[in-house]
Amino acid sequence: MKTCKSIMILLVTLSLMVPHLLQAVVINVPEDIETIQGAIQASEDGDVVLVAPGEYDENLDFLGKAITVTSHIHLDDNRDFIENTIIDGGRRDCVVAFNNEEGRNSVLRGFTIQNGIQDCGGGIDCQRLSSPELNDLLVTGNEARGYGGGIYFSFRTTPLIQRTTISNNRSSFGGGGVATCFPSSGQLSHVIISNNFATSRGGGIYSESGGSFEMDHVLIADNSTNG
Repeated sequence: MKTCKSIMILLVTLSLMVPHLLQAVVINVPEDIETIQGAIQASEDGDVVLVAPGEYDENLDFLGKAITVTSHIHLDDNRDFIENTIIDGGRRDCVVAFNNEEGRNSVLRGFTIQNGIQDCGGGIDCQRLSSPELNDLLVTGNEARGYGGGIYFSFRTTPLIQRTTISNNRSSFGGGGVATCFPSSGQLSHVIISNNFATSRGGGIYSESGGSFEMDHVLIADNSTNG
């Protein structure tokens, strides 16, 4: 009896300390909510936004939430879902933005990220103190008017990029594939950076003003620049 009472007290204590851990939900797109951004807005920390295969014409903002936005690769690790689940930025803005100090519990996984454009970070933009996980992605066909055609991060960001291909992106200045500047350090593991173009500096990868990269099993090949 004492053992059962102790367990009940422990469960009540845990629920008071971390109530959302007991309430995390999966939001299915488009079954539950039609758009990915709509699902992000409806989500709470700890939730999973699970996106069915298809092409989604959207520009996403994680809104500072500690959530996982993922294709069906989340269910069985089938990498075919990467090419079959596409987020297309429509050349309106970057495709995915992390602008609100997101951390490692903000995860983007299992998508093709394409057709984004903005000054820095046409595909994925990580701004001040934002350090998400970017896993199992194909980042392609994006453009920056400045730096980081595929991915850009700056101002004390430390994004973790894993099992990702960054290809066929372009920038007008530096880092056709990936760029960082100011005190930042991107962590890249099992990443391919290929066939990107920058008008002036760093066809594949570029850093300046204290930006740096930590790289493990990274292939940088067949990128080009005019500078």
